[in-house]
Amino acid sequence: MDFDPQNLLGVYLGAAPPPEHGLASCAVRGTSWSETALISEQQVRLLPHGKLSSAERHRFEQELAQQPQWLQQRLAQIDLGDTAVCLIDAARAPSVYAEQALAAADCVLLVLGSDLPSFIAARELPWSRDGRPFAWVLNRADPRRRLEQDLRVLMRASLSEDAPLFVVHRDESVAEAQAADQPLAEYAPHCQATFDLQALGTWLLGLHHATAPAA
Repeated sequence: MDFDPQNLLGVYLGAAPPPEHGLASCAVRGTSWSETALISEQQVRLLPHGKLSSAERHRFEQELAQQPQWLQQRLAQIDLGDTAVCLIDAARAPSVYAEQALAAADCVLLVLGSDLPSFIAARELPWSRDGRPFAWVLNRADPRRRLEQDLRVLMRASLSEDAPLFVVHRDESVAEAQAADQPLAEYAPHCQATFDLQALGTWLLGLHHATAPAA
């Protein structure tokens, strides 16, 4: 699910131009969003955000601020079954989009940039650690840079007390795979970023299997 007004997640999955219709755009216009889901060539299903004008975006964000459970209620209308996993890509915090995603999520991934402002912002995130599993994800890390090495040590000491810290290294194969419209694991199965993302995926699947209802 793309819950970011930039509406770009579909582009990364092969849609061009960005999807016109989606959950947010249909909600603002009072039309049904049930038929707006897309399926990529790799059989990844996506519920787009949809394109909004400035005025529509303002109205939508006002509605989200007034209804903290808005996204959670919409997700409850989707029949995901017992085995499906819904990943919500939300706009960065602080924002009403991030607050809605946090309210709806069973597990939280907090993605950080490899810089000092991201680290400072992460320590100030206004959300309650209420027992849900969560993990820090340090994105596009470059081990060749001394400052990033120091930041990683600081992050592990300051942020990982309650959760694992996953590192996704800067890797040109990611951009190349996107340009070739292929999944990274197929385009470059042995690159560092593929191994990093597989480690994160394994952790998520482990949580999912642990909480899935028994057959």
